[in-house]
Amino acid sequence: MPGLQRVSQLLELCLWCFMKNISRYITDIKPLPPNIKDRLIKIMSMQGQITDSNISEILHPEVQTLDLHSCDISDTALLHLCNCRKLKILNLSSSIGNRISITSEGIKAVASSCSSLHEAFLKRCCKLTDEGVLALALNCRLLKIIDLGGCLSITDASLHALGKNCPFLQCVDFSATQVSDNGVVALVSGPCAKKLEEIHMGHCVNLTDEAVEAVLVSCPQIRILLFHGCPLITELCCCSGPLEFSYKYEDHLTNFHPKKPITRSFTRSLAAISRPKQTETSDMDCVLMPFEAHQSCGG
Repeated sequence: MPGLQRVSQLLELCLWCFMKNISRYITDIKPLPPNIKDRLIKIMSMQGQITDSNISEILHPEVQTLDLHSCDISDTALLHLCNCRKLKILNLSSSIGNRISITSEGIKAVASSCSSLHEAFLKRCCKLTDEGVLALALNCRLLKIIDLGGCLSITDASLHALGKNCPFLQCVDFSATQVSDNGVVALVSGPCAKKLEEIHMGHCVNLTDEAVEAVLVSCPQIRILLFHGCPLITELCCCSGPLEFSYKYEDHLTNFHPKKPITRSFTRSLAAISRPKQTETSDMDCVLMPFEAHQSCGG
């Protein structure tokens, strides 16, 4: 075992050296076996070294996870994913600021080739429109997680498409978008309503109490619901729905109890509702967790 560990460490050092001098060895990448490429992809993605010009050399048909959130890539890079038909997880979220180089054209290319996609992280891809999300919804019906937070052009049309076509959806983030109550109602009226566990819809200026009530009524498995920063949502949404909440602060956690009154300060400080899965117990507790613990889909 110690010998194997030393070999693994030596391989890792070689790959780091390879990555730091990638321009010299770019033509030597393509013949590498998939398992070595996977490790190289991980190292290069962590360092933000995957680019439009080298991505075609490091990809291979067996790739299942691709994290490009730290990489400076554009739609050009996404066109090279056409052979990655086993891709399940794609992270294009921007680590700093908005990403303007990814548009619906690139996402449509991904959707047409990667039908096995389970998780798509697109936070702050501000040039993404409903057209790109529609392509994902129609072609990637196995989606479980999609993060559209900060995609400023996203509207109700995206939620209609996801609700209608993605029955396995468990977590969706459409915070800081243009969606309205109609979009949320459409999302939770679809077959995914029974699967949804986590919804992030904070900082959506068009949402009202109707959106919160629709989620609570239609989604029996919902455990995390974020709607902070929505100016039209009031404390009445919690008092008039199927559950009534009160809270008390205990070491960064706030416990809720059904059918007790709520204080006026509650809604403005609300970060997330976390509800345990249904059991036969009637007085089920709910938990409010700090927003910092749930800044993106998937926890």
